[in-house]
Amino acid sequence: RENLQATIEELETSNEELQATNEELLASNEELQSTNEELQSNNEELYTVNAEHQNKIIELTELNNDVDNLLTSSRIGTLLLDEDLCIRKYSPEVCKIFHILDKDVGRPLTHLTHALTEADPVAMVRQVLEGGTPLEREVDADGGRCYLARIIPYAIGPNAYSGVVLTFIDITEIRTTLRHLVNSRRTALDISQYMPAGLFVYRQDDDGRLLLESVNPEARRITGIDGEQMQGREFAELWPGEACRDLQQRMREVLENGEPVYIDEFRYTDDRLAGSYRIHLFRLPGRRLAVSFEDISERRRMRREIDAQERKYRALFETMAQGVVCQDREGRIISANPAAERILGLTRDQLRGLTSLDPRWRAIREDGSELPGEEHPAMVALQTGKPVRGYVMGVHSPAFEETRWIMVSASPQFEDGEDRPSEVFTTFDDITERSHLRKTAGRRKGVRG
Repeated sequence: RENLQATIEELETSNEELQATNEELLASNEELQSTNEELQSNNEELYTVNAEHQNKIIELTELNNDVDNLLTSSRIGTLLLDEDLCIRKYSPEVCKIFHILDKDVGRPLTHLTHALTEADPVAMVRQVLEGGTPLEREVDADGGRCYLARIIPYAIGPNAYSGVVLTFIDITEIRTTLRHLVNSRRTALDISQYMPAGLFVYRQDDDGRLLLESVNPEARRITGIDGEQMQGREFAELWPGEACRDLQQRMREVLENGEPVYIDEFRYTDDRLAGSYRIHLFRLPGRRLAVSFEDISERRRMRREIDAQERKYRALFETMAQGVVCQDREGRIISANPAAERILGLTRDQLRGLTSLDPRWRAIREDGSELPGEEHPAMVALQTGKPVRGYVMGVHSPAFEETRWIMVSASPQFEDGEDRPSEVFTTFDDITERSHLRKTAGRRKGVRG
């Protein structure tokens, strides 16, 4: 019985141990399940991280492609250097300045040759690295090219830099255009300063007022307005005359539509100025207007005097008893006075265009022999350039159906700088009656003899 009791106790002890072991196994199983769940969770996290990394790789690839395309399409020479001045990245355009190959990435800038003629890019880069201040300057290169060089620190964070970025913009055409613009502006200024016409330049402000901007020397001489003292003055203040109100309106129209306006004669009078002016209005860039003008007062006075003289000479030409014809350099009659019509028996329209060579004149010498057309006084004066005085000749007159005797003088006229006459004025008196009387007296004298 004691053995049985001991056996039972041992069995109970073993059973308790088995139960404890079973509990431990259950706990281990729970731990394994928990670990498995953690592993599954970690695996899912790894999948997520891997997907994120793949997205980042795609983003970085796209970003790198964007940078490459930007560098290529911008046509700006770009060179990225690290803190040791080794090449990180470059654009194709910069190869026109630095002799770079794909295998040169990672090489120092000092190992490369360049096309810059006077600038030292290495010294410029070191200046930026040491001072931390961007640098910008124009540099010349081989072949007459010019670039705007900019060098800035390569930022990797707030106030943190690692290397530099160099950019080179080709400004050759801009510099050439600027040079042409400067020359054109200088030429325009010289023309304005030395032109024989006055020139005012006005600008229109936001309120629509016309304000004086500049005055050339001729305008100052004519009007007495000093451009420096009067600069910024309003048009109506400078020109208070009633006539200028209409002129101001026309100036505004030119500014609005851009169509130039030419005024042949503009009369102006005030306490300071009085006269006649020829005005040209035209628009300039930037809401500006040019007023070019000439003082034609003296010219108008002289024109009036010339017109008066012409009227006097015209009246004399029309009323004088002598016949007068004007012939061009070819001998064609271009004008004739009434006395010439009466003496020659032809109207002005019939005379116009005739030459001395026309056989219808039936010209004869004083002795009755035929007078060739080239020996007519007008033709002789045109050929020799010398005047002919008091030449007697006869011409056929259709109106009288007879020969009319005339005493002719021809005076050649010359244009400036020419040796050959441009026209000839021929004057003549009708001496037919005198000739008849002389012949009659001669016959009577012969009869008495």
